[in-house]
Amino acid sequence: RPWSPSSGWPGLSFGNEPWFFILIAALLGEGHVPPGSILDAGANFGVQSCMLSRLAPERDVHAFEPQIDILRQVRRAYVGKPGFERLHTRHLALAAKPGTLDLGAISSHGLAFSLGAGAEALTRATRATKAQADLAPEDTRVSGSSVRVETIERRFATERLGMLHLDMEGSELLALEGARGVISRDRPILGTELHVHGGYGKGSMQGAAHSKKHLAYFEEANYTTFLVDELCGAWHDCRNMIHFPPGSARPH
Repeated sequence: RPWSPSSGWPGLSFGNEPWFFILIAALLGEGHVPPGSILDAGANFGVQSCMLSRLAPERDVHAFEPQIDILRQVRRAYVGKPGFERLHTRHLALAAKPGTLDLGAISSHGLAFSLGAGAEALTRATRATKAQADLAPEDTRVSGSSVRVETIERRFATERLGMLHLDMEGSELLALEGARGVISRDRPILGTELHVHGGYGKGSMQGAAHSKKHLAYFEEANYTTFLVDELCGAWHDCRNMIHFPPGSARPH
């Protein structure tokens, strides 16, 4: 039946950012997303990952989330169930280089905000490690409250990506820095969040300079960016954006 604000589409939820995900759903439904898997980074409770899995049952959907307790809830509720056979969960954080992230160092809003304090805390807590061919089991913290940090480049070295959704509470640019080769190779459609004026917590305000770097990343990659003018997340200046590669279908 047709979508409506009160009922949505059967079996789907658009969370608290309906218009952004209606656009994503339309792109998938009309066949405009390039071939390849879908990455949902900062998956949280899996609302968007599950929606993407239902909308694109022929694609692998990878849900990355650094909070293992939340991730286990997603697994119990959805993974392997009918309609979600190609939904894969990974206990990982993403950044510009591999290492570890101490979740205990992120305190401004607790863990409810996924990567919480954002790029500054992630940069401070991430340290380079020797590359390993075999990653630790996805449920295993590196130590205590730490989680393994990977790059999109390494995780998808041999797997094509058609779409990326990065909802990392201010840390999107770090993940993008570790994805340049994949984005150049696959030319996926991307959805990212932008905290236009600030970040999370005292001392972590990113400001307009960070926003300009975020936008410049896609300009340098020859992508076209559209802002979805609806509130997303918990902050008044948080907005979703959709980034289209050259020559792809996009609004006009």
